[in-house]
Amino acid sequence: MTKIKSFHDVKVIFTSRAYAINLILQKYHVTDGGVIEVKLMSDAELDFALKHF
Repeated sequence: MTKIKSFHDVKVIFTSRAYAINLILQKYHVTDGGVIEVKLMSDAELDFALKHF
């Protein structure tokens, strides 16, 4: 997940590798973004998270 710090209500979620996200941030000159790496989730954890959406 990437949070754009200058817009507190904007969050961009990428499902990719961290280096790919960093390349996208560099390409579009996003200097105030921060990458938050999330560990892989098990099927049970994904099912639990899905219930909240």
